[in-house]
Amino acid sequence: MPSWQPNWEDVRFDYAGAEEAAQACDECAQFISGRHAVLGPPLAEARVEWRGVHRQRFDDETAALDRDADLLTDELRMTAARIRAEAEEARIEQHRRELERERWVEESAREAAVERARQEAEAAEAARIDGARAAAVRASAVRSSVIVLSPW
Repeated sequence: MPSWQPNWEDVRFDYAGAEEAAQACDECAQFISGRHAVLGPPLAEARVEWRGVHRQRFDDETAALDRDADLLTDELRMTAARIRAEAEEARIEQHRRELERERWVEESAREAAVERARQEAEAAEAARIDGARAAAVRASAVRSSVIVLSPW
């Protein structure tokens, strides 16, 4: 067994939900940024008709709304980009975990193969030693029987 452990848990991330949220942000940003096409003609007509204080107030409030809409559009686009970046980071982290798991399995298999080879070598050496001992015992027994049978 390797001396380290990979993270066996998968990254918990809703990729489809994240893309859906990012898409919704993009669509809202597109809708808001398209406001000039829809509101442009009525605003131009209102500017022609209004005069004085009401016109100044209208222009100020319209400009403030445009700034707010631009800020909101930027925030929505940044949020969509951030969501997609988080999804990509989750994909990268999941891939890294999978690679670590594969590496751990490979290291574990290599270590197990080395251990099996060591055990087989030890067993072969023990068998060789046992065989040598048995041969020595047989040789000793033969010598003893020769001595016992010998008349001298």
